[in-house]
Amino acid sequence: MRPKKQDATFQLDMFRNRLENFLNRNHELYLLSALIDWALLEQEFDALYSENG
Repeated sequence: MRPKKQDATFQLDMFRNRLENFLNRNHELYLLSALIDWALLEQEFDALYSENG
């Protein structure tokens, strides 16, 4: 016996999409995020945090 096939609705599919598919790629904060050197920030802040909490 097979499980019932569910109708694909937007509400169900909403959680299967990546967040970036919902964002406005022309928004100034989205554009700014591409200009930030995230690796450098991570390196600088790494010393201030512990993996154990």
